[in-house]
Amino acid sequence: MTKLLTRFRVLKTPKSPAQKIMDLDRDLLENLEASREPLLHLYQWEQPSVTHGLFTRPEDHLNLQELQARGIALAKRPTGGGIVFHIADLAFSALVPSAHPAFSKNTLSNYAYINGKVKNALMHFLKGNPELELCQVEPTEPEACHRFCMAKPTKYDLMIKGQKAAGAAQRTRRFGFLHQGTISLGLLEPELLASVLKEGASVASAMQRYTFAPLGSQWQSRLEEVRAGLNEALIKEFT
Repeated sequence: MTKLLTRFRVLKTPKSPAQKIMDLDRDLLENLEASREPLLHLYQWEQPSVTHGLFTRPEDHLNLQELQARGIALAKRPTGGGIVFHIADLAFSALVPSAHPAFSKNTLSNYAYINGKVKNALMHFLKGNPELELCQVEPTEPEACHRFCMAKPTKYDLMIKGQKAAGAAQRTRRFGFLHQGTISLGLLEPELLASVLKEGASVASAMQRYTFAPLGSQWQSRLEEVRAGLNEALIKEFT
């Protein structure tokens, strides 16, 4: 029984609009009690996208007209947390029912469980990088940085040499939790950040400083290849 519960079923969603993907995650969470099995949801964005948490007002922090002009979609996640740019990253979701042996009422324990698996997948993908560790001490940054996922590491984020390799947001219900994660792959262009961020240079500087980006600023040529490889590493670790 325990062995069956711990193995994740994999759901792969084809390229879809950002809000459709977020709504599907919400529906998967609402139906988690009936399915009673953990799920790894892998998906692809129809276009470059930005997501924000349930309690974030994106218009307070982003130039929405500029996002639209650049063809960047905006969507609300069913989880909390800050603003995430899904342009040079790999996004995924994990859903864990309360019947799962690792489910905890302590949110940080759930973060540690999922990010522990993501850590193993990244170590495999990065050929056993020994610097990969879970964040234990959160750095102090201006309040504006707290609204952006990659501008401030938080506890149990995955770190490499002081930079954030993966972050996440969660929503816990009585019957389980939804974990929406992002793995950083490349650095966003300073010109893009300057045009869409309302908070100014402090947030852009923090994002550049804290973002671990194995593909650097030349991520476009290898993005799909690396996403595919990471997806396979995640599947291997979760199943």
